Amino acid sequence: MYEHYAIIKDGQVVEYPVNPRLQDSGLPDNWWGGEIAGQTYVFVHNQEPEHDYRKKAVENNKPWYHAEWGYWYRGYDIVDASSEEIAQRVAHQTEGMRNHIAYEIAKSQANLEKLGTIPAETQQQWDAYFAEMQAIEQQAGFPWDIQWPTEPHRVNRIQATVERI
Repeated sequence: MYEHYAIIKDGQVVEYPVNPRLQDSGLPDNWWGGEIAGQTYVFVHNQEPEHDYRKKAVENNKPWYHAEWGYWYRGYDIVDASSEEIAQRVAHQTEGMRNHIAYEIAKSQANLEKLGTIPAETQQQWDAYFAEMQAIEQQAGFPWDIQWPTEPHRVNRIQATVERI
């Protein structure tokens, strides 16, 4: 929390990031800045820019002042991510998606077990759903762009709603 402060002088950043609580431990949590020991501290808003996480990286830059809004903002540069960074991100996303797929399958199977015996047609729908879930990793956009299959009971619920309308 305290890394979002800068010391400014004559409208220019002198030091960033700084922790004003090292100078005054009694500052409230929602302190926006002010004078401490002859130095002007300002709170720097941290608003990371949108970027393509798959291929780009964000590097910190000096804070800048938005005159129209009257706030200081943390500066960022968008740069190409290194091949190592991209590989780590893909591995992390792949692991997360595999875990999510396993969770969704286990959840649906547990719900089915609670129902007990179901009609053969419904069981076929569920078998197809589980096969589609297990085939997600073969999709061209995996692990980023995934077309999630719809659970059979959700399809039946939507169809029932449409028929009622």
